[in-house]
Amino acid sequence: INELINFENITIEIIGSWIWVSGETKPIKETLKSLKFHWNKTRQLWQRKPSDEKFRTINSKQSDSWIKDKYGCETVKGNKTHKKEIA
Repeated sequence: INELINFENITIEIIGSWIWVSGETKPIKETLKSLKFHWNKTRQLWQRKPSDEKFRTINSKQSDSWIKDKYGCETVKGNKTHKKEIA
């Protein structure tokens, strides 16, 4: 996250133990790849899961808002952090 936080026009979301990056990511595509992010074609964003979670996935059939409500979501942009508590 520290390597991404200074890029403009992107949104970094921490959902459970996953990290999602969206926005204008094309200019930083190679940086994201080097940080082991993978493109999620369904959600149209970059994502990274912890290396110890080899078989766990976030269900692609669930909506983004459902996933964020279930696992909690913290949005990081610049030096600001917005946290949505788990219900």
